[in-house]
Amino acid sequence: MENFHYLNEQEQEAFSYDLRTFQDIDVRVIILGIWRERNRLTQYNGDLQDRIVELPVEPWENYHLMQIISLGEHSLNIDMSNVRDSILNESFGNVGVLQELCRKCCYIAGIVETGSKRNVLSEHLAKAILENVDDYASRFHRSLETFAASKPRQSQDGGKGMGMPFFFIQVFLSSFHPDEIRQGLSRSDIKNAMKKIHPNNDNQQFDSALTVFLNRIGTYQKNKRINPPIFDYDTNSRRLNIIDPTFFFFLKHHNHDDFLASLKLPEGYARSGGSI
Repeated sequence: MENFHYLNEQEQEAFSYDLRTFQDIDVRVIILGIWRERNRLTQYNGDLQDRIVELPVEPWENYHLMQIISLGEHSLNIDMSNVRDSILNESFGNVGVLQELCRKCCYIAGIVETGSKRNVLSEHLAKAILENVDDYASRFHRSLETFAASKPRQSQDGGKGMGMPFFFIQVFLSSFHPDEIRQGLSRSDIKNAMKKIHPNNDNQQFDSALTVFLNRIGTYQKNKRINPPIFDYDTNSRRLNIIDPTFFFFLKHHNHDDFLASLKLPEGYARSGGSI
């Protein structure tokens, strides 16, 4: 069963109980999915404890990534010693980002086949980073814009909705360093950051609206057809994680000010003097 993480949380939980039934009739299931926390299925169904085996493909250690670079250098007869460490740092431990940076460095340096010894220089890496940022920005901006435009739920008293998706994107791109995000953001981190900018931060429904939003963040993405999804919220640890590792590269290298200023405000809200 592939792309298990595309299912919403309710469907994943339901399947965890079905999985126990399949085991009783000796049917084995291989599930491919992307999530950060361990024991995802056993959190939904404790009966699966000691009945499933997890095979994580991450994290890639630096020596694994260095080995990939070394094999490529040998195959192409090139020297990447000038950029090797920088590429490792820019990859955020993700093999896909590393391979893409190496590939673009080679093309920019004019290396398309094995030949006489050539060097890959830092200027080649700088251009490769800019190209990667442009590639990622178009995709992620489209996804984030779609996400932020989710129609706000009307409050229980009949007033305007809290517009949680919009304000979440605002603080996510402006209030947290990529290293913080990589470690996972707690609910309190997100709450404190959002309260600083939300016009209705003293609303009694703020906390409950935030909880509903975070618990449904997977559903928001699915409904908006954001595939692969970007955000994952673990309701047990109450932490938000990033599913797509290329997102860290985008966060680090792209200036988000113009994008945030262009986002359409939720219904009932207006900008005043550059602020919301």
